[in-house]
Amino acid sequence: MLEFYKEHWYLALVLLGMVIGALLLSRKAMLASAKRNRERDAVLAELKEKNEAAKLFHTLDAAGAAAMDSKTLFAAAALHTQSLLENKADPNTAFCALPIAVQQVYALHYLFEDAATSLSHFFKENGKPLTPAAHEAVHALLGEALAESFDPMYAAYDPDNETASLLPEMLAQWNAAFAAAFVPDDLYPRIAAHIRENFADFSE
Repeated sequence: MLEFYKEHWYLALVLLGMVIGALLLSRKAMLASAKRNRERDAVLAELKEKNEAAKLFHTLDAAGAAAMDSKTLFAAAALHTQSLLENKADPNTAFCALPIAVQQVYALHYLFEDAATSLSHFFKENGKPLTPAAHEAVHALLGEALAESFDPMYAAYDPDNETASLLPEMLAQWNAAFAAAFVPDDLYPRIAAHIRENFADFSE
């Protein structure tokens, strides 16, 4: 056998290459599997966290809402609403039947999640009735600067607005303007105050 490979040394190189290739593929498969496991674990942890937040709000009273930090209260209220809507045959109709304060907080929750990527990502992922509720909430709760940076893209993505155009070259400019005005830590207290003021609507 050794004499064979001495005479046919190129076959030994081919065999060695195949072995190395198999090892590399095996390593890549192991890394991909580990990545998938990490992603799965992250999704499961996120789902568990959201479920616990929704349950937390379900048992909350006004005093508890007053004592809870603003960011947690915002998430808990929105996820509680989501837990109610996801079991409905027609979630959009059920959403429109909610009190305005609840609609606003729920829409802002999605806006905050998607705006971490970009404002345009929010509009690409969502439509009516969520985007009009977000528009109303931004104007009512989040201040003039953020509302002004929100409005151009809202108008451009509104299929009923025939006076506005969605120009690709403007997206980057609108995204940048919104990102500059969007400071979540400054906004959580405003939203939490809104929830506390309208707590009866959220606890129905």
